[in-house]
Amino acid sequence: MAGSTLAAALAAGAAAGAAAAGGYLLAAARREAAGIRRRALWLVAPACPPDPGPLSLLADRFDAGALGRRLRRELVRANLDLRPAWFALGVVLLLAGAWLFASRWLGLRSPLDFTLAALVAWLVPRTGLRVRRQRLAEQLGAQVSEVAGRLAAGLRAGLTVPQALERAAAETPAPAGPLLRRVDGELKLGRPLADALETLVERVGSDEVRMLATAMLLQRELGGDLAGALATLARALAERQVAAREVAALTAEVRSVAGLLPLMPLLAGLFLNLIQPGFLNVLATPAGLVLLAAFLAVQGTAWRILRALAEMQV
Repeated sequence: MAGSTLAAALAAGAAAGAAAAGGYLLAAARREAAGIRRRALWLVAPACPPDPGPLSLLADRFDAGALGRRLRRELVRANLDLRPAWFALGVVLLLAGAWLFASRWLGLRSPLDFTLAALVAWLVPRTGLRVRRQRLAEQLGAQVSEVAGRLAAGLRAGLTVPQALERAAAETPAPAGPLLRRVDGELKLGRPLADALETLVERVGSDEVRMLATAMLLQRELGGDLAGALATLARALAERQVAAREVAALTAEVRSVAGLLPLMPLLAGLFLNLIQPGFLNVLATPAGLVLLAAFLAVQGTAWRILRALAEMQV
C-alpha cells in the first residue's frame, strides 16, 4: 500500500515537473517568436526600436493585435515614428485629461463631460494624423517626378533597376530619400522588387508613388523601354503637380470653412459656459441629449459635404 502511494506520488511529481518544464519551454518559445515578429515588423516599419521595461510585453501584445496593426499602418503613412501602443496610451490620457477639464473646470454634468472628452480624443489624433499624412503625400508628390527622372537617367546610363534605385535614393532628400533607401535595403536582403514596391505603396498611400511603382512593374513584366516610360511619367507627374497646386488654391476657402464649421458653435457654447457656469448643463436632460445628438449629426453631415466638395482629385 505504501509502495503504491509512493509510486503515485512520484508519478504525480514527475507529471508536475514535466508540465512545469513544458510550460517554461512554451513560454520561452513564445517570447522568441514574439521577438522574431517584432524584428520583422521593425524591418518594414519606421525605425523605432522596441522599448524595454515592464510595459513592453503588454505593448507587444497590443501591437500584434488587429487594432495595433491598423494603427501601425496609419502611423507609418503619417511618417510618425511611434509604437501603436504608446499612441493608444496617449489617446487614453488625452481622453482622461479632456474629461477632467470638462467636468472639473467647465462644470459639465454627465454625460456632457464624457461626450466632449470623447469628441476631443477622437478629433485631435485623427486630425493630426490626417494633416501629417497629407503633408507627406504632398511632399512625395513633389519629389516623385524627380525620382522618376533620376531612375530614367540611371537606366539610360546602363544601370540595372536596383542600381538605379540605389543611386536615386542617395541623391534624393527626405522624405522620398529614406523611403527609397528602405526599398534598396529590402532588395539587398533578397526581397523581390514587386513586394518591396507594393510595401512602399502601402506604407505611404500616395497616388504618385503608386503610379511610379505600377509603371516600373508593368514595364519589367511586359518589357519595353523602361527609361522612356519613366521619363514620360516624370513629365506627366510634374504637370499633375502644377494642376494640383491650382486646385488647392481654388479650394482653400472651402477647406477652411469645412474646418471651422464644426468648431465655431462648440467654442461659442464653451465660452458661454465659462461666462455663466452650468449654461450647457441643460443639454444633460433627455430632451437636451436629443437636441445634442441632432446637432452633432447635422454638423457632421455638413462637414462631410464640404470636405467632399473641397477634395477635388486631379
